[in-house]
Amino acid sequence: MLDHSGRWAEAYDFYLRALEADPRNGNAAGNLSLLLENRIRTGVGQTGHIAALFDKYAALAKELREGTLEFASVAVADRWDQLLPTESKGHLSHGLDDLEAVDGEYRRWVAELRLALSPAVEGLGSDDVRWDSATIEVLYGASAEEMTPPILGAMNVLKSDFLVSRRLAFEAVEEVEAGPEQSPDDSGSYIETLDYSMYGIEYSKLVLAQRSALDVLDKTAVVANEHFSVGDIPKKVAFRGFWTTKTGQMREPLVKGPGRALPNLALAELASDMEANGMYAASQALRNAGTH
Repeated sequence: MLDHSGRWAEAYDFYLRALEADPRNGNAAGNLSLLLENRIRTGVGQTGHIAALFDKYAALAKELREGTLEFASVAVADRWDQLLPTESKGHLSHGLDDLEAVDGEYRRWVAELRLALSPAVEGLGSDDVRWDSATIEVLYGASAEEMTPPILGAMNVLKSDFLVSRRLAFEAVEEVEAGPEQSPDDSGSYIETLDYSMYGIEYSKLVLAQRSALDVLDKTAVVANEHFSVGDIPKKVAFRGFWTTKTGQMREPLVKGPGRALPNLALAELASDMEANGMYAASQALRNAGTH
């Protein structure tokens, strides 16, 4: 279902994980190709780059035909055999040529987890130092007098908040992976609790990074409430409960209008997946554990 929704990047992640778990999985490579082919058709993003990735995974799907037969069927394997290359000259990735630079490990980590805020699928999307380049490409103001629609400032805040969360997560992961010894720059003296608990700024930083990332989702709902004139009291808006009515239907202002339905439905599905039985229930549980 993720393949054909506004959450296609999550589907891409899952197919990549399947291929990493079993490099013979030609069916995963074929499905990656289909996702990329759909993106090429929409004309959204860096189409030359996306086409180059399509060629890569289409060729891999054909090469792994025997694996496809193991995971799927002859009909599916034949379907992958019929994928035609685009012969794109686009890059497979950007921003990863100079990993010996000061921020090289950070860029590698961002690319590996595909956390760059850019229209690229792999890599960072740009060799520029400001590579988090995702932006609103088309926007219509509410009136001729409205020179700078409020959504632009809101997007700047959402982006910078996300970048802080991402940097915190990277630093925390690096420090935790360095070993259990207390960091030299941690001035805290911690009581031994004799229950194998780990204390220190690196662990608190990791929890704070996760919490702040989820806070960005709450702010996203607040921005949507304002931009789509939903009318909720801003301080009462929360990501998980904002998108649908009590009966589970999408709220009318979020789907009434061109281009609104699919992105907002994707966010509503994500909110549902954060519930107790959802795909990301553990993330919500961790946030609750870190605040209570």
